[in-house]
Amino acid sequence: MAQPKTVVFAINSLGGGGAESHTLRVVNHLDRSRFRPIVAVSSRGGNYEQFLSADVPIAALSIGRIQSSTANLFMSPAGLIPLVRRERPALVLPVMDVIGVITVSTLLALGKTRPKVAPIVQAPPSIAHKDSRFGRQFVLPGIRHLYHRADRVISLSHGVHRDLAALDARLADRVTVIHNACVDERIESPRTDAVMPETDAPVVLAAGRLTGQKGFPYLLDAFGEVRARTGAELWIIGEGPDRPALEAQIAQLDLGAAVKLLGFQKDPHAFMRRATVFCLSSVFEGFGNVVVEAMACGAPVVSTDCPYGPSEIITHDHDGVLVPVADPKALAGALVSVLSDPDRRRRLAENGRARSQAFHAKAISSAYADEMDRIIAC
Repeated sequence: MAQPKTVVFAINSLGGGGAESHTLRVVNHLDRSRFRPIVAVSSRGGNYEQFLSADVPIAALSIGRIQSSTANLFMSPAGLIPLVRRERPALVLPVMDVIGVITVSTLLALGKTRPKVAPIVQAPPSIAHKDSRFGRQFVLPGIRHLYHRADRVISLSHGVHRDLAALDARLADRVTVIHNACVDERIESPRTDAVMPETDAPVVLAAGRLTGQKGFPYLLDAFGEVRARTGAELWIIGEGPDRPALEAQIAQLDLGAAVKLLGFQKDPHAFMRRATVFCLSSVFEGFGNVVVEAMACGAPVVSTDCPYGPSEIITHDHDGVLVPVADPKALAGALVSVLSDPDRRRRLAENGRARSQAFHAKAISSAYADEMDRIIAC
């Protein structure tokens, strides 16, 4: 019987966001008769490490526990090369763009002795890096000059595939689309220790890092009308640098206690199960894991039709509602409509829960396993 193939998933840290939770789910559910996974991180201490299967080793590529340390990222090659020589993986899969560029460059330099390499792209690069000097000067050129030399590229959505092909036409036929793993046992086996505000009002829930990408200012602009017409509250879970600006906007709009910025929550799915409606207000995404997670938790979803992902998940008015990006009036109208119609909420929730199963970790890890076998065999 053939021995399982060793594969390394390289990521900055195992904690913090959608790409990290997706990686955790794929690794945990990979068929161990086919693969022996290792997770290599630039920084230890990520909040998802506690959920990693006990049989999966974590290899630290650099010293330190700072989750956002760019220095640790650039130290990663010094740890990656010994790891590759020691473990002799058949394939390395770096997750997200910065560590992807570094990993592909490092492994290509090893020449014929290198393992196969397939970066996993989790956001549209041309959008995600356009406002960053570092992104424009390092990440985007790195993708253009290196990714066509990788053995394969895996994209989480067809929209991101198109974005990659627009960035470098050579990538058009070198990308495999596999949607993210968004549903697993942590969603299906609810925890009971989450503490949330007490209210009898309908709850509109949003979740994500407090940054411009998530479009929370547009949601706040929309929420004044939603509050006036439905009496709902808005809860936002997540932390980030835009908190002071959002607090100022809440005060300016006189929304007061109707909007609650609840910070990072260990169990966001408890809040999704409590929500009357879940709202994604993003201006761009790679996929939109939280949309699927909310569906799996039984929450009807209203989402912007942003690039990219929501339209690949949602069939409008069947298992969710899509609205234009950066349009508070349209967003308010959709939220009021769903909040005001219990039968529609029930239909959207039932269809959404069924749709979420297409993104279960078991199905997505199986798709990854098949693609990994193809890459290794080439």
